[in-house]
Amino acid sequence: MALKSNVHILFVDDDELLTEATSEMLTARGCVITNESHGWAALQYFSEHPDDFDLAIIDPTMIGITGLELAQRFRRIQRDFPVILYGGNIDSSLLHDAEEAGVSCCQKPATNEELVQVIRQALKR
Repeated sequence: MALKSNVHILFVDDDELLTEATSEMLTARGCVITNESHGWAALQYFSEHPDDFDLAIIDPTMIGITGLELAQRFRRIQRDFPVILYGGNIDSSLLHDAEEAGVSCCQKPATNEELVQVIRQALKR
């Protein structure tokens, strides 16, 4: 199932294998992927190139800055920027906080189609 052609996604996760597999899957569906393994580096890059991206997918549990904090900083730079927290430990508290911040969530592991569906929904917001 393809996504809108050339959707540019900033994918922020320190799990190299997951990043590679997810990037390959999304590229095969027509996306352009920029990977970053560190939250602070992703924030720096995004702050310099905010108009380059359509969406960010962020691991909620990273060293140095949480995914939710990173999402909120992205949205300070570009209001209403779509962000998906993509992690294995998304509990009800994080879901609530993400909803309050206008951020989508997707629980790992997700099938490729589940992740694509969450991306579609986030882009419609």
